[in-house]
Amino acid sequence: MSLFSWLKKGKNPTSEASSVDTSTQTSSEPSGNEVFKSPVLLAEWVNKYLLEALPLEDNYKYLPDEESRKELNITYEQRERYIREIPILRISGVSLFIKQYYNDEFWLKFSKAIYPFLYRHLYSDNHTDEQLTLLANAVEKYVSFVEDGDEKETSLHYMHRVYDDSDNFVKLLAGGVGYLSVEWLMEPYKVFRNAYFTVAQGMSYESCKTILEAMEKIENS
Repeated sequence: MSLFSWLKKGKNPTSEASSVDTSTQTSSEPSGNEVFKSPVLLAEWVNKYLLEALPLEDNYKYLPDEESRKELNITYEQRERYIREIPILRISGVSLFIKQYYNDEFWLKFSKAIYPFLYRHLYSDNHTDEQLTLLANAVEKYVSFVEDGDEKETSLHYMHRVYDDSDNFVKLLAGGVGYLSVEWLMEPYKVFRNAYFTVAQGMSYESCKTILEAMEKIENS
């Protein structure tokens, strides 16, 4: 197997969650509209479908294969950082959407509510304020870089978080490994965006986009 061939696998780690349930299970549960109007309820919903529904252990299947790990001297610590960075990127994708589609107050309240869930998902433990702050900073840097359209900085942020101590940092960087972070972030962004439009508009994002484009053409004709 050629070097970096493992880049071709696992490019859609959120596909398992692409059909998340936006309906309510019982009459005692909040409706979809109520969930998407409350930052706390929304954080609980995201925790259920993008964290709890995707166990951390499942991310081992996205690791580089044995040949690549040996060739690149990928250590145990790097592997462990790798599998934990995937949920961080998933939440970064959701956070990016919320920042774009909601007001700042909603985004800040959602962020405060989701980070404890994310930390427990990653480490199965209680957190200190300092640990939560470090995690929040990691997510918000991803959000900021992608929002600015800066894929290079997004890639570098990922590389320094996962492979900063690698003997082959430059080789990994040159091979485009860091750009996987953009794909992992944008997949949950799209999943969440579709869920939002399904609840808020009663149709998928793509359907809404098609209708809006058609209306614009009519108005401009």
